[in-house]
Amino acid sequence: MLSGFATGAPWLCCFRAIGLGNPAQVVARDKLGVVLVAVFGAAFPGGHLSGPDRLGVAAVAAAAILVACKGPAASGGGARGAPPPVRRQG
Repeated sequence: MLSGFATGAPWLCCFRAIGLGNPAQVVARDKLGVVLVAVFGAAFPGGHLSGPDRLGVAAVAAAAILVACKGPAASGGGARGAPPPVRRQG
């Protein structure tokens, strides 16, 4: 039961954040979790990242940071000709 809660709660929080904020920034921060898992996995005894693995983790981290640093135009909201994102009160 705890495993189900630990899996479902972050998804619910992510969907709520996407509904309230800039989806590009929310998803980019969510992808940084993949980087943290790889780093923590390598930090524990017996964990090892090969060269290609390190390159992949670095690419995911760089892409997530670039997307998170972009403005609202990165997700389509606020771009020229597009309406601003709708913010729901809840």
